[in-house]
Amino acid sequence: MDKKNKEVYIASLRQGTFHSELSSERAKDQSIQDYVSKEINFRANYVIEQVIEATRNKDKNIPLFFTLPEFFWNVRLNVLRSKDELYFLTDHMLEKLSDAQEFIMLNLPESQFGKIVLLAGTLAVLTEIDDSELFESLNYCLISNNFKKTQDGRFEKSVWPKRATSHIDYGVKDKITDNGFIFTIAKNLTIEVLNQSSFISEHDSSKGFDLLLDNKVLDDFPFSINICLDYIAVKQGARDDEMYEKEPVIDFLLSCGMSLSFDYTYPLSVKYAVMNDGMGDGSISYYSVYNKHLLSEIPSKRIHPALTLTKLSF
Repeated sequence: MDKKNKEVYIASLRQGTFHSELSSERAKDQSIQDYVSKEINFRANYVIEQVIEATRNKDKNIPLFFTLPEFFWNVRLNVLRSKDELYFLTDHMLEKLSDAQEFIMLNLPESQFGKIVLLAGTLAVLTEIDDSELFESLNYCLISNNFKKTQDGRFEKSVWPKRATSHIDYGVKDKITDNGFIFTIAKNLTIEVLNQSSFISEHDSSKGFDLLLDNKVLDDFPFSINICLDYIAVKQGARDDEMYEKEPVIDFLLSCGMSLSFDYTYPLSVKYAVMNDGMGDGSISYYSVYNKHLLSEIPSKRIHPALTLTKLSF
């Protein structure tokens, strides 16, 4: 393909997520299952509305990446009333988020909206390590699209987990330990969370399951993802074996409190950097990259106060 004809849109939804700003209060008589289902369904419908709005402002024949910030799918942990509810929250959220992304893609058919790849911010949940009273963070981006399906007829999905756990990922830390951090996540619920996660990427496609991120779902636009602290904490190339394509052209930073840096060294292949940060009211940035470093900010169209769109050319 002629390089001049290689174009892709990037749309980003700006949303504060550090305090789980999208979350509602849990009613006294509301089960944790009903609460979580309601919260996830609300976010899924909100995303559909925003993606449709973005597609109204683009050429249908040019594909779209749509980004959300870190913690977008999180609910407020202080709604939990017991450790059993914490265990349930993890299992239920993992299942519900996968179903929610399936619902999103079913409502955004390629025939009507063109090709869409959703980099859906993150969901952060806690998994206990063999009844040890230690918890490991699974803070991951679920990536889905509306044009490739698995053998069972569902849309393909990839998982990209965060490696480095921050002292603010589950509220403000009580203290630092040899292993990580102590968090009081709800009334009478204090836990220790490791500062490193061992989870690795996964992908479910028409060819089956694999322990890799399909970062080439759009052939001409291979991408990489940094989730917040990983941007500075993970050495360049350390996770190349978790990606199909080792030479991305777009790097996405999905964060809550981490900004793009002119001091950061990108792989030589990267031409653009995109940031969606959920700290405060949220912020979005698009930059060109030259010779491994940020070069200049790229103008974007503000569709409404929370949604921006830009087109990248290669």
